[in-house]
Amino acid sequence: MNNEFNLIDEKWIPVLTCTGEVPRVGIKDALLKAHDIRDIAASNPMDRIAVLRFLLAVLYWCKGNPSEKDKQVAAFPVDWFAKLEEHRECFNLLGEGRRFYQ
Repeated sequence: MNNEFNLIDEKWIPVLTCTGEVPRVGIKDALLKAHDIRDIAASNPMDRIAVLRFLLAVLYWCKGNPSEKDKQVAAFPVDWFAKLEEHRECFNLLGEGRRFYQ
């Protein structure tokens, strides 16, 4: 039995893409492909807001306050999310080990 469900990679966030598809993505894909995502496809508006706030918090945690130059990028660069990889074990929802805010 696999006790690992890492929120960084596991496909748990339902999104509506600009092409009309409705896949699920993990945290990293949601941020790296934000320019291709039209909306969070949760049926409850409060869930949409919660996921958006969570993704924004992760973005600020990884990158910090963006500079004027950073605000003009078309897509977030991969290197902005190195902190996610450094703290990967904190995003495991199941299993043993450290957790994010637990």
